[in-house]
Amino acid sequence: MDRLIPFTETEATCNCGCGLMIIHDDLLDALLIARYMSPYAFPITSWVRCEKWNREVGGAFKSRHLTGQAVDIFCSNDQRRYVILSCLMKAGLDEIVIGPNDIHVAERYGLEYGYIKMDSRIRPLTRF
Repeated sequence: MDRLIPFTETEATCNCGCGLMIIHDDLLDALLIARYMSPYAFPITSWVRCEKWNREVGGAFKSRHLTGQAVDIFCSNDQRRYVILSCLMKAGLDEIVIGPNDIHVAERYGLEYGYIKMDSRIRPLTRF
């Protein structure tokens, strides 16, 4: 699929190997804008998931990965995370969950406002 460039079909397909691929144009457009703005490549580790794979990885019952409306972007470096988050927000993506090694981004679901939250696995910095 030429439209996926610079993403790969592997990134856009369910990781279990079943071949499921669902692409939502609005999400893809925003991801393309963010990826082109970013000086860093950001690999997609999870895009669409079949129900079986979603259960195996502990995904939410109504995860938007099931419909291809969410992606997880690998990022474990704070500087890169900051830059990638900035690019995602400039591209109009504003439903974001920051994890210890990834950034979860989803299409808006008719909400008036987006949100950004930290995954509970991230410990806040402690100052002495």
